[in-house]
Amino acid sequence: MTPQPTTPTYPISDLNVVKVYATMAAALADNIPVVMPGGAGIQVYDPTLPQKGWIGCGECNFFNSANGTEVTVVIPPTQNSINLPGVLPIPAAPAPAPTPAYTLQPGGSQMPVPAINLCTQAQADAFVLEVQSRFSVPLEAVAQASDPNFQVVWGTETRRLFNLKVGPNWQYGYAYSIGCKST
Repeated sequence: MTPQPTTPTYPISDLNVVKVYATMAAALADNIPVVMPGGAGIQVYDPTLPQKGWIGCGECNFFNSANGTEVTVVIPPTQNSINLPGVLPIPAAPAPAPTPAYTLQPGGSQMPVPAINLCTQAQADAFVLEVQSRFSVPLEAVAQASDPNFQVVWGTETRRLFNLKVGPNWQYGYAYSIGCKST
């Protein structure tokens, strides 16, 4: 048991039950993992949400010592993560796992699909979330449609080819290919 302070007053921070980070750098220095929004860690900063320097969700009571009032705020599970401005490190990506997928060429020849161009829907969505702030229009990860002249034979491959849909009036020529290095 922690002994009671012997001073007549003590800092309100002594009552904190969760660790609060003032900056993204402080959370990273404490080895808090980078996660998707709602996960228990640091998310890519979302300026549309309030800044939040701690991990947790649910009903929280805050006391305003300036006017003696208490405020109850409900934080949804989707905002469980730390949401602070700052630069996240980009970890070195492992080499992508090989793929059995190939493109069936006219005449029957097979051309391997480069594994570097494949990713999961979750990886494509994470990429969209990471780069959204750089665009002034909505973004969406869209699975690439199959070309009847160059059909992809997937075999046991579960990753797919994704394009970045830029803006609402998207046409194929304005898409960017999303490729994720994954194991």
